[in-house]
Amino acid sequence: MIQTVPGIRTLDDARVLLDDPQGLDMVETALRTVPGDGGFGVRRGYLWMLVGHEDTVKPRTHGAAVADPPRR
Repeated sequence: MIQTVPGIRTLDDARVLLDDPQGLDMVETALRTVPGDGGFGVRRGYLWMLVGHEDTVKPRTHGAAVADPPRR
């Protein structure tokens, strides 16, 4: 069964949620109950990374490696 969070239907809705600590806490609490979340919330962190959360977005390391390849 797919659960929805009231007011969160699009990627932009999820991005707005990231600026709402109370709403984000409510969603985080609900997501913790989904089997497979694990003890460290890695899946939730990946979700927020995909949404575009600045604290969880991976740096663009590939571009840096191409621009400045390691010297041998």
